[in-house]
Amino acid sequence: MSESTKIGDGLMLRCSDAPHLLVSLLNVVVEESFWLLKNDDRCSNTSVVGIQDDKVKERSRDQREALPGEPKCVICNRYGEYICHQTDDDICSLECKQTLLCKVVVPHLPLNLPPPKTLPATDECFYVRDSGAQSRSQFLSADHTDLLRTRLGIHVKGDLVPTPLLSFSSCNCPQKLLQNIEAAGFELPTPVQMQAIPAALSGKSLLVSAETGSGKTASFLVPIVSLCANLRFQQSTDQKRPLAMVLTPTRELCIQVEEQAKLLGRGLPFKTALVVGGDAMARQLHRLQQGVELIVGTPGRLIDLLTKNDIELDDVRIFALDEVDCMLQRGFRDQVMQIFRALSQPQVLLYSATVSPDIEKMASCMAKDVAVVFVGNPNRPNKAVKQLPIWVESKQKKQKLFDILMSKQHFMPPVVVYVGSRLGADLLSSAITVTTGVKALSIHGEKSMKERRDIMSSFLMGEVPVIVATGILGRGVDLLSVRQVIVFDMPNSVKEYVHQIGRASRLGEEGTAIVFVSEENKNLFPELVEVLRSSGAAIPRELVNSRDSLRISGFTAKQLFALAMEMTSTRSYAKAGLAFTVPTLLEMNTYGNKQQKMERLEILRDQVILTSLSGHQDVEDDCMIAVVPSIRRHVPRVNSYIPNISDAGLDHQCLLQRLHVHSLYEVKVSGDGNCQFRALSDQMYKSPEYHKHVRKEIVKQLKDYRSLYEGYVPMKYKRYHKKMAKSGEWGDHVTLQAAADKFSAKICLLTSFRDTCYIEIMPQYQPPKCELWLSLWSEVHYNSLYETRDAPIQQKPRRKHWLF
Repeated sequence: MSESTKIGDGLMLRCSDAPHLLVSLLNVVVEESFWLLKNDDRCSNTSVVGIQDDKVKERSRDQREALPGEPKCVICNRYGEYICHQTDDDICSLECKQTLLCKVVVPHLPLNLPPPKTLPATDECFYVRDSGAQSRSQFLSADHTDLLRTRLGIHVKGDLVPTPLLSFSSCNCPQKLLQNIEAAGFELPTPVQMQAIPAALSGKSLLVSAETGSGKTASFLVPIVSLCANLRFQQSTDQKRPLAMVLTPTRELCIQVEEQAKLLGRGLPFKTALVVGGDAMARQLHRLQQGVELIVGTPGRLIDLLTKNDIELDDVRIFALDEVDCMLQRGFRDQVMQIFRALSQPQVLLYSATVSPDIEKMASCMAKDVAVVFVGNPNRPNKAVKQLPIWVESKQKKQKLFDILMSKQHFMPPVVVYVGSRLGADLLSSAITVTTGVKALSIHGEKSMKERRDIMSSFLMGEVPVIVATGILGRGVDLLSVRQVIVFDMPNSVKEYVHQIGRASRLGEEGTAIVFVSEENKNLFPELVEVLRSSGAAIPRELVNSRDSLRISGFTAKQLFALAMEMTSTRSYAKAGLAFTVPTLLEMNTYGNKQQKMERLEILRDQVILTSLSGHQDVEDDCMIAVVPSIRRHVPRVNSYIPNISDAGLDHQCLLQRLHVHSLYEVKVSGDGNCQFRALSDQMYKSPEYHKHVRKEIVKQLKDYRSLYEGYVPMKYKRYHKKMAKSGEWGDHVTLQAAADKFSAKICLLTSFRDTCYIEIMPQYQPPKCELWLSLWSEVHYNSLYETRDAPIQQKPRRKHWLF
């Protein structure tokens, strides 16, 4: 039996449903269940799982006992061989099905549910243009269509993209689907739905990008439900193969998508299967074997099922990917392509918060003539979200949060508080409950599926007013009752920040986002200031005046770097303490000659920070990889002794003080040693293009976090030798282990000489709270990262060098 609460008609009441939809859902469910009970022919003659009646066991006593790992009947605990389509529960026989349906509380409701509408089987596409009925808008001319798209912020690239629909009835969908859309609270389509639904129903492959809370999920689920229902009306009843598949990067998003699909598909021949980690694979496989129309899952679990079991996906007509940018960021590209290759040329629907060249290339690999739909500005926060940035020092953040939660004026439950770590979520939720008396719970990836569902259900039902979450609730998840979000810990990127505050506004509803900003987030200041200004939010004085929020435009990468080096070496700026850092490189804008650039730099002096974005070409990236570390002369040093653990950070104190920066996501590297970035595609990912992505990410880190390296001045060898207390050899691993323990961080180390080396250094005494990435170069063998005794004899280096 599923861990979620089942309520009937194929509906599963999960935590992501909004409370204000529950009443309408229950009314429809009990109405249809009562209709089923009154029709004895259907209850007795229709099989539970869509197979022949003579194969369905009539009595519970005819069924065998369940084996370990097998689903159990919710009535008698025997083998749950079948799944009741009305309640989505595991049952063993028709007897138990009847018992289960009789447990539904049946009010006196009118029994006037019409049968589903059957369409003629003339075409696979079910979109028809609005013919101009009284309740609909008139047919739009080309000029009117362009004007409508301009007013709504819809941008389209591609041929033969249909006209935007003005009402859901414009699509020749099954009548029951239109009723479900109306019952779910959709009165008029949002801009992204107006353009994406008719385009998808016309059979075109799409790449769609829209701002958070704009209704993207419904824009691909409506065409999926419509297509699956119409195809099932035309096919034989014993057809079991799935017709559509939706992939998302997280379990929470999968649960939400499946629940919305069930809302739209109730009363139709439309069943779903949830295929995610955290639930028993046997139950998920059992569900697929019973026959479903839609599979909703994560790439990892689907790959497991495809490799370990014989699942037929030849009939899948629509393949939808939600949050494509997040999938690529997490390294799911190869898994997605492996799943796609198991399909037979389906229609592809790609949904992404941003559209990058990598995403466009992926779309072109999956389908030809992909139409691109942009709605609004996906990289900017939802206009309905009021942002309130507050400058708060790290030590005062908790007290400021407590003050807000205890204020009748500022506390507007239910509230989501975003933090940066799992341990931080647990500790902060407990502190909120103890200090303020407001009940708070935490949710993160370490909790089981059942715990997470129960927590979200309590939150959405109003039993828990505050939930403290990590980034798992940051993307795509609809929290319709939430109108306030507090960003306690800023995420790794402004893009993720936009997703988090977007939870405060869904489908245009107004919301508030309170954001805590401090000096710890200085690497995000330039982008954050730009986002806040574009939204009209008040910017704290400390953030405006920060040197890290200043930008200088008008320089190419090579010109800016050469100019900074020339000024440091030939003029008096170095004596005045002017530090030129190059986290990123700006492109040429307004300053046309060297003299103008010199004057611009001279005006800013100490307050200057040179930032930019480098080109994406491999050659330029490789050059910058070599240039950035060479700004300060590398001084190798011999280590001959092992110091005390307490002395491990003496000569690396500057490094230790700067290690607590936000990291990139995990990338495991191995390869032939020619290039540490190209190695990833050679060995791990089997893709000739992936090294470009890895190179781009590490180049960005080198520029953004160059402060990790620039302030370190090696200790003279004689002084270092004098401080050592024990004999032996000592490599960098000991220093990094001390840093990992101090900051409770997993340190991911990349270095390359004759072989590419990737090392994970974990804290010894508690789970890691974050990841810290270091990318290092040195003319030493990779074994110098370990104590000599750990290396093979033939590979032991004669001398051991510091790599910083």
